[in-house]
Amino acid sequence: MKLDKKLFFLMSIGLWLMLVGCTSTTPEPTVTPEPIEVESVDKEVITLGVISNDPIEEIEELQPLADYLAASLTDTDVDIKIVLTLQDMVDAMSNGEIDIFFESVYGAAIVMEASNSQLALRRWKGGVEEYHTVIFANTDSQLTDISDIGGNIIAFEASESTSSFVLPSIYLRDAGFNLAEVASVSSDVDDETVGYMFSDDDDNTIQWVITGRVPLGAVNNHNYEEDISDEDREQLIILAETETIPRHVVVYSGTLSGEQHTAISEALSAAHETDGGAEALQIFGKTSKFDAFPEGVEAASSSMLSMVETMNDVQG
Repeated sequence: MKLDKKLFFLMSIGLWLMLVGCTSTTPEPTVTPEPIEVESVDKEVITLGVISNDPIEEIEELQPLADYLAASLTDTDVDIKIVLTLQDMVDAMSNGEIDIFFESVYGAAIVMEASNSQLALRRWKGGVEEYHTVIFANTDSQLTDISDIGGNIIAFEASESTSSFVLPSIYLRDAGFNLAEVASVSSDVDDETVGYMFSDDDDNTIQWVITGRVPLGAVNNHNYEEDISDEDREQLIILAETETIPRHVVVYSGTLSGEQHTAISEALSAAHETDGGAEALQIFGKTSKFDAFPEGVEAASSSMLSMVETMNDVQG
């Protein structure tokens, strides 16, 4: 009996998930392996990769982009590989199982540092080229200045979030505060420390502050502007805004040759100018385009790697 291709695909994904088990996709934010030296080669098959526990959805989103790249590159096929954790991605980028990695700044920087991979392009995910973090408070908290928040608790989204953990943590450290994760909203925090809890979602963070569960929250500026009603925003005050960084980036494995780097970057950068490419980008997380870093790739890379070093200091 001949299996339907879609059924076979779904059964294969199901078996894959059973084999990997229920491993969380929320990795520890610090990865410490020594960089692995790899030799670049001309590859007949290149592989796109992301971190996710929903491989079916990710493959559906990435397949049109893979097809576009395969049609754009000479004598090159394009595959897709989904991994569960940041460490999995470090390993896959190190050994050449994945060649092109899409991620937010902090996760991408960790992989770059540990896998001898290289920053390539900026991705306009959701049509957004850059963002920053807004640190805000409920007006009932009587907090009106960032210098006064010691002894209070702030809600972050998750430990791997660039905009709702990494950026505000660095900002608060630079403002002179210690940071300490607390067990509950009633935990005691000294005046030189800002306690933090994870809400698991930016919408939760916003609601926690609006309802007064915690006095402070941190989300990216687009969520703050778009996901809060005008009425609720009247209950909030912005205390600080962090530096602006790229929304999402593209990283290449060191196993790709220089010629392939150039060809892939040219194809990705031109995708939004063609009907098929633009459609593929929209399916891939409503990406509007890929482009070069305005400050240059070396400066952008240096800034990202510095972020990892700083967070290692923040977390001790």
